Amino acid sequence: MTIAASCRFDIIECGALNASLQTSLAAAGVFADVISPDYDWIVTKAKRKTPIAIYIGDSDPAFTFAQTRRTRDLLESHGFPVHYVEIPYQNHNYGAASATVNPDVWNFVSRYTLP
Repeated sequence: MTIAASCRFDIIECGALNASLQTSLAAAGVFADVISPDYDWIVTKAKRKTPIAIYIGDSDPAFTFAQTRRTRDLLESHGFPVHYVEIPYQNHNYGAASATVNPDVWNFVSRYTLP
């Protein structure tokens, strides 16, 4: 089964505390979010390296490319498969990005199955 999570890095955050979450999702998608440096430790607690797609707009007022690239690099350095997409002319509004993000995230997550 393939399911996409649309909010935050719950697959890592909750999965570190609740192993059943990490065994429920084959892959996940995250729009406009980062892992802050003081929370980097969470990637070391993951029971499984769940594939994650990350989407960020170039006009997002909440997060910069530097922050999202850092999150991407952190995940990749700990063995997580990451699909990273920077969206031109996009702010923090998921609704405005959904026509771009939804087909891409479903294409990404559909390549994975649960182990």
